Amino acid sequence: MSLISPVLDNHHQIRQSIRQREIVESNERISSGTRFASSQSIDSGALRISTRMEVENKFSHSAKKNLENAYHLAQYQSDILNHADNTMRRMNDLAYQATDIMTSTSDRENLNAEFQSLSGQLTELLYDRTYDKVMFDPLSSTNIETIDLPPPVTGNSSRVSEKIDIGALASKVKLWWDPQYLRDRFQIYVGGKRIFDTGEYRSNVGGSRSEVVNGETRTGDYFEIDFGPNRISVTEANDNRGNGDFLDNNDTIATSDYPFIDAPNGDSSIVEFVINDEGPEGIPKSVNTAWDRWLEIEKQEVDGPKGIKNEKGELLQIEAVGFATMSDLNLLNRNDASIALTKTREEIESVQSQVYTLAKTFSEIKFESERVESKQQAQSISLGRIQDADIASEYTNLAKNLIVQNATNKAIIHSRVSAENVFNLLI
Repeated sequence: MSLISPVLDNHHQIRQSIRQREIVESNERISSGTRFASSQSIDSGALRISTRMEVENKFSHSAKKNLENAYHLAQYQSDILNHADNTMRRMNDLAYQATDIMTSTSDRENLNAEFQSLSGQLTELLYDRTYDKVMFDPLSSTNIETIDLPPPVTGNSSRVSEKIDIGALASKVKLWWDPQYLRDRFQIYVGGKRIFDTGEYRSNVGGSRSEVVNGETRTGDYFEIDFGPNRISVTEANDNRGNGDFLDNNDTIATSDYPFIDAPNGDSSIVEFVINDEGPEGIPKSVNTAWDRWLEIEKQEVDGPKGIKNEKGELLQIEAVGFATMSDLNLLNRNDASIALTKTREEIESVQSQVYTLAKTFSEIKFESERVESKQQAQSISLGRIQDADIASEYTNLAKNLIVQNATNKAIIHSRVSAENVFNLLI
């Protein structure tokens, strides 16, 4: 029997429960080393600062990782350029031997065979996608010549094909296409892949369109085909008059599949323009068609891989590098060998220049990486100091609660014993 009132006993149980909870929390904080993670009321300022620093630290870690990857990509570019440089030096030696007046025709053919084989190796290097990134662009070479554009053409229903090495993986093709009275088809292929198709097109639908470009009147509808590795877009003039919405010249088989576009793979700089090729529908071509066509090509550089370079989210871009594969050269006669000798020497100089540029990129990436790593270390140290538990304070609170809890329990036990003795005397 206890003489303690029910109210006091209930109050004692509540206080004991609170002390027990504080003892458990102190134990957890001491063992975890973090005193702010579970309660904002303990130190809201420190919690706010530590939370912000945790976010900044994550950004710094991400930037550091990204810079490490960028360094590997740049190193990979450098390795490819060095290999290309060695290959071109061998091609230069072959060209030099082929210019010798004493070299026989059969010897020159053997030299040319090796020269063409090495050119094929350069092509494989240029379009390598080991990291699934476009990091090599032939337009990066300082020796890529201007494009010999096809002249303005007038034609009929016969098939026409014009193949050009534009020396770039990306470009903007400007097309003025004027199938006059019956339907003709215009297609663009890159590396053998069809990327643009007007369908069976007629431009003179309710009248014709024309404009003056550089003092020259060009008739027909206008298209801009902007393409690069894994991307393509087509823009048409607002006042285009024609359409490719029929599969036949009699406008009886309707379709809405044209103009057709499909992004190139970025594995070739060979562009082919084809007129009046048979389409995938297998519609026979009509005779007695007539068309006009003008072309302009603007080469564009390819953007390299991008990623964040610091905790502010600023972007780092790895610039594409590249070289000419010299696939259009040969050593079959002294004159061609002399041209190849000059071209290979110029290309070696271009590659060396890009290697020096990569050295600058290496130092910039290394400096930025060291800066981010230093900041990340400072953030981790500061975060650790903020989040470290105050061991002395926690042990003091723990000891206090344990002493009070123990003393209270003994007091309650003695009070109950004393009450029982008094009750026995009364009896």
